[in-house]
Formats: sequence, structure tokens, C-alpha cells
Amino acid sequence: MFKVSSTNRHKKSGQIRVMAAALAVMSIGMVSSATAECVLNQPPGYQTLMHVDWSDGIPPWAGIQTATPQNAWIIRSDSRHSAQLHIELSRNDDYQRVANGVPRAEVSLGKTRIVNGRDYILDWSTSLPEDFPIDNAQPEIVTQILEGGNRRGAPPVALVINGDHYEMRVHSDVPHSMRALKFGSVPADRGKTVCWRLHYIPGTVGEKSTTELDKNGQRVVAEYNRGNAYAGDDQASVKVGVYKWLWRKQASDVEHLSIEYGNVTLYGKKSLPADAANPSRGESK
Repeated sequence: MFKVSSTNRHKKSGQIRVMAAALAVMSIGMVSSATAECVLNQPPGYQTLMHVDWSDGIPPWAGIQTATPQNAWIIRSDSRHSAQLHIELSRNDDYQRVANGVPRAEVSLGKTRIVNGRDYILDWSTSLPEDFPIDNAQPEIVTQILEGGNRRGAPPVALVINGDHYEMRVHSDVPHSMRALKFGSVPADRGKTVCWRLHYIPGTVGEKSTTELDKNGQRVVAEYNRGNAYAGDDQASVKVGVYKWLWRKQASDVEHLSIEYGNVTLYGKKSLPADAANPSRGESK
């Protein structure tokens, strides 16, 4: 799971040692300020499939979907231990050259494909500015698993900011299967870094599937065998950034949005010999 390091130091070293030991044992991440960063530990039994370190810049193989180059760039700060991807967009930007002409500023990390039935863990982080505006009129997607191939529709798994709270929107290609799982407080996360971990076994309705989301080490979403992917999809991928599909169509309380992303790592569960496999309900290991 996540640990978090911060530039802030506690005055009582004994308490620091106790807290550090507890974090090491419980593998729970906590963030107190935006100067903190998520330290990613590889989960046991998984191997790294993709690691994006923003200090190396936006990968040349990544797909950038923005109105202008100024909508996605790398920010480096002395108060942080690593670079972050800075995303910003305005309602009046010209989105004619963006996919479908829909307001967005996203980076597609599609080099590594996500295949139905396999077991994945995705680690990343988000940092909201202290003045992050709340749009009570419409939501925005801030991270998603994008369906692959010729499939068309909403992303099967999406982290959404909807007014003052988060939602994990999950569905398959089966009509009326979408669930909006509400949690957390967006205003409480202003000026802070949030560490996310998604345990994802994709499958359509009737297939084994797992959707588990941890926020700063605390489980906020847990769903099993309800359908969280399009049938037969072996080309799904990860996208980070803001997708605000209703911005030009409906009323909105905001004109400008920005958010920053920490490094992104996708793990895949190592294959086991047939006689060693132990099918489970999908809980995190």
C-alpha cells in the first residue's frame, strides 16, 4: 500500500518512530499537506507493468488531448521530492481539435493494455489547489480506465468529482449497469495530496470482477462480480486528467479548473502454476 513522506517534522521523535512503525505494519497512507508525496511500494505478488515518473517529462508514447500545450505540463517545486503533471483547462478554450470536440485536458497512458479477467493494481495521486472551485452544477472525471478497441461509451471505471464529493462510477456494456459510488469530501482535500490505489479485475456482468478503491490507505469502494468492463475488452488503458463533457452543454459554476498528478504505476498479478492457484473473491492481497 502507500506510505507518505512529508517535509513537516514532528517535534516528538518518539511519536514519529511509533507512527512510522504503525505505517510500515498497516501499510496505510496519510497526507497532511500538498508538500507530501506518495511513496509507492510494490504490492506482494505483483509485478510492475508500467511506471510513469513525471520527472522524466510526459512520455513520448503518451497521448495528449488538450486544447493547447499549456493545458498539460510538468511542474517542479523545491517543496516536492518529485515532479508532477499539471493539468488545467478553461471553459472558453477552443476544443475543436480535441477528440469529439469535448472539453478535456488528459494524458492517455495507453502503451500498456488492460485485459479482462486479469488482476491489476493502479497507484497514483492527485493534488487539488487550495482554491479548487466546486461545481455544484455538473461533474468532472479526473482519472479513468478507458475502454479499448471500437467500443464506445462511458469509461467503465472513472474517478469523478461531483460537487463537494467524489464518486467512483462503475459500469459494463450491459444497459443501465452504471453505479455512482459516493465518498469523501472534496473541500477537505484542497491544498492536499491524495494517494489512490485501485485494485481492478475487469469483467462484464456475469464474470468475475473486482473494483476496490483506497483513498490514503482507507477503503472507500468495494464491489465484486457486478460488471466493471466491456465484454471481451483486451485493450483498455489508463487516462489521467480532467474530462468535463457537459461544460459546453449545461450550466456550470466554474470557468477554470486545475489539478496535479503524481507518478502513475500499474502492477499486474504474477501468474501462478495451475496447481498453486487459489481462486478468491477478489480481496486485496
